[in-house]
Amino acid sequence: MKAQRLLAITMLLLNRDCISAPELARRFEVSVRSIYRDIESLCEAGIPIVAYPGAGGGYGIMGEFKIDRSIVKPGEIDQITAALGSISAAVGDARINQTIDRLKALRAGSRSRPEGGVLAPENYLFIELAPASRVREKIGALRRAIEERRLLSFGYVDSEGRSNSRRVEPSALVFTWQAWYLYAFCRTREAFRLFKIARIAELELLPERFSPRPVDLDSKPWNQAWAESSPFLPALLRFSDSARIAEHYGQDAISVESDGSALVRTDLPADEWAVSHLLGLGIPFEVIEPESLRLLVAARISDLLRRNS
Repeated sequence: MKAQRLLAITMLLLNRDCISAPELARRFEVSVRSIYRDIESLCEAGIPIVAYPGAGGGYGIMGEFKIDRSIVKPGEIDQITAALGSISAAVGDARINQTIDRLKALRAGSRSRPEGGVLAPENYLFIELAPASRVREKIGALRRAIEERRLLSFGYVDSEGRSNSRRVEPSALVFTWQAWYLYAFCRTREAFRLFKIARIAELELLPERFSPRPVDLDSKPWNQAWAESSPFLPALLRFSDSARIAEHYGQDAISVESDGSALVRTDLPADEWAVSHLLGLGIPFEVIEPESLRLLVAARISDLLRRNS
């Protein structure tokens, strides 16, 4: 842990002209005395650190000290930091911020000029994955459960509105289909399941710990499990506004009609997720096929009309 902190402090000092010991202590959640010891360790390791006394003083690294920035290109660093920044905002992990500081230190002073001589922007890629605060709080608890191999207990509302209690062994946090999910082994169902975090209630970390089950997370098994539980079927849809639908489906899937409407051929699961997806577009539509999806849409709309009449 200390070695990681020393590397993070070095990269931070490379990226800042001066930073105080109290600020470093707050950032790394240690005492100021620990920071003083870290600075001594860095000096003993040959890092040329300079102390600036007085108000607004702190520590910095001599300007002659350089780090090899050829490991990754500036544009690649920008893309990596944009992605990490979005993840940090979503999960609130201070360690990710430390990684970003290290990468920015590599980026500093390496901005490139294209042939025209115009200085390229330092960054122009931004990704926003941060969920609502209530979901972000759950993500923090779920991260802790995954890292500590703690069993979880919670109430869950499935896509059809049924409520039940679950005990699960958490494995991964997943952002997919425009929402955050927990991938976990469900002891109630005796199988791995994907849980939408927004539908989790009364989340509790239990004292019981578990041994991780053999699963290849790099293969993204949740995609296959979801496809098996809700097979995708060819669907033919008609939307009233061809211009607005173009942002949701590829041009190859759209045929514009003479009246300005659009026929869309795509693949959708004939389940409640597809119904929510179509209604969430906010564009009047008709499901021509499959019939199973058309009936689900009709049932959902009928229920909404009944509840709001």
